[in-house]
Amino acid sequence: MIYFTADTHFGHTNIIKHCNRPFKSGTQMDRALLAEINTVVGKDDTLYVLGDFAWRNADLYLQKIACDHVHLIIGNHDKHSECFETEQYWLYLRLTKLYLSHYPHVSWPMKSHHAIHLYGHTHGTIEDELDKIWPGRHSMDVGVDNVYRLFGRYRPISLNEVLTLF
Repeated sequence: MIYFTADTHFGHTNIIKHCNRPFKSGTQMDRALLAEINTVVGKDDTLYVLGDFAWRNADLYLQKIACDHVHLIIGNHDKHSECFETEQYWLYLRLTKLYLSHYPHVSWPMKSHHAIHLYGHTHGTIEDELDKIWPGRHSMDVGVDNVYRLFGRYRPISLNEVLTLF
């Protein structure tokens, strides 16, 4: 199975306040997010992290994820660490017609052929506004804050869930 997440911000205590996350400490947040990933994503699954994985020491957090196939789409808080299976700034998955980026875009490859654009960065803050000004858009924030808004859990979202939402 294929899963997506973004904006975990492991090790970034201030993100709790910035995003109004219900955690008392950065350690509690990190443990909860790692537990959610490991509950949802299996060892042989594929997890795409669409940016802002960790404030620093990405390799230490990645070691705590049970999934063997974790790919990073580099966000504004990420540094090249070479600990992920792949690291790139954007990715187009041709077989699933998905364009992955940390940032939301107005246009993306194969958009006119119903490709779906998945992103992070916005922490779910612009989804309602985008729905109003752009009905029927084929894009969404797959970050933990928006997934929490949709499903009540800070967890990755599956490809099947994404397709069902569209």
